[in-house]
Amino acid sequence: MARVRRRIGDGKLNRLIMAFLKSGVLSESQFLRSDSGTPQGGILSPLLANVALSLIDERYERHVWPRAGLPASGKRGRPVQPLTDPKAIAQRACTNRAGDKRHGRTVFMPIRYADDFIILVASADPDCEKTRAIAEQEKSNLGAMLESHLGLTLSPEKTLVTAVTSTMRFLGHHLRVRAHPTYRRLVPRLVIPMDRSNRLRRRVALIFDRSTITETLENRLRLLNPVLSGWGNFYRHAWGAKRVFAALDHYVCWTILRWLRKKHPTTRMRDLAKQYGYHRPRQRALHWRDSDTVPVPLAAIRVRRYPVGADPGPAYA
Repeated sequence: MARVRRRIGDGKLNRLIMAFLKSGVLSESQFLRSDSGTPQGGILSPLLANVALSLIDERYERHVWPRAGLPASGKRGRPVQPLTDPKAIAQRACTNRAGDKRHGRTVFMPIRYADDFIILVASADPDCEKTRAIAEQEKSNLGAMLESHLGLTLSPEKTLVTAVTSTMRFLGHHLRVRAHPTYRRLVPRLVIPMDRSNRLRRRVALIFDRSTITETLENRLRLLNPVLSGWGNFYRHAWGAKRVFAALDHYVCWTILRWLRKKHPTTRMRDLAKQYGYHRPRQRALHWRDSDTVPVPLAAIRVRRYPVGADPGPAYA
């Protein structure tokens, strides 16, 4: 609430937020008082948690989103002119990072989504062990700051110090940094983990389980399409996603075919193709539909890198 009051001066609104935090939770017909934290599942909880954890972003403000520019008169001791233009702020952050690297200072670059975050550590010293020691020290300092200001502790099992060339798991993706085969420089790649693809296959198989053959194909497709659409849009920025999407489309097609053969055991394949099959434009492969309902084609989802430059950046106070 102290961080909220720094930005919001309306007393009525702050009292309303306090009432929300102290309202308690109802679990299995039992009322439980909430003495700390935010109610899990509450509509305001994600926003308040993000406000609290923005302390992590502010710690590395110089290298990410500096709010202050150069002195107004160009001399020391004079007031600093605040930056308001997002492009100027981003350019200033880039200048700060380059200047700190040039002067031998360590650069910290945080990437955070809610309570999941990665902090990239770039040291001017080429010795990897010294850089690892700096990262370990920063991990200790960050944990102490979170505990003293917010009463939070870092999970020792999940908070690890690893080299960028090792595979990192972040937000359901595998982050890999490898040497480019042609230019021989390190390039990052965000790929889809195999266990996530297998989990989607199991979910598709569950939707078309043998126990559901009494239902219509249209009903099954209406349950399947939101799953495919959400999964495809989530992973559409991953490297090599088009190949994974095509393989999953192939799996969905054959899963539907096996389900139809169980539903119509005495019907010939030619008749099944006439009743449920169709051909997509410029494709010879047979696909399935019922009435006007068709499976969402994952391979048709546009795959491209995430446009980082289009982000306006965080609106810090």
